[in-house]
Amino acid sequence: MKINIANVLGVKDADFEVDLITLAAGPNYSGKTSAKYATGMALTGEKLPQHLPKEWTNKRISKAIIRHGSKEAMIHIENGASSVSVVYPQCVVSSTGEDPPHASRIAVGFDRVMDMKPADRQSFFAELLKSDPKREILLSELKSAKMSKKSIG
Repeated sequence: MKINIANVLGVKDADFEVDLITLAAGPNYSGKTSAKYATGMALTGEKLPQHLPKEWTNKRISKAIIRHGSKEAMIHIENGASSVSVVYPQCVVSSTGEDPPHASRIAVGFDRVMDMKPADRQSFFAELLKSDPKREILLSELKSAKMSKKSIG
């Protein structure tokens, strides 16, 4: 996956490729966290990093996102024939191709599973693992195993 970031947060210009596991290393204030936020914003389709207030207007978002001294900013992620881009100050997210690059807030590090309320965490894993069977399916499986509802408590 190819990533291009221009004038976003602390990144003036960055072009790099990532694989399933990618290590970003560098001195303090070299743009590692800015690149993480920029990549996450594009992959989730969000135009705002999670640490900024959700009620901000596009103009205020742009001021916070566009690198100091620049007039425009852009994040572009390409994966084969598909891509996703975010452009500022317009605050526009666009994509091309049949399967544009995307990821969940958890996958990009915006949210953490352990910070969820227990019920939300349970729902998250049930959906992720597709382990939330319907009552009819459970009753059918109990019947095929020759078990009654009473036998399992």
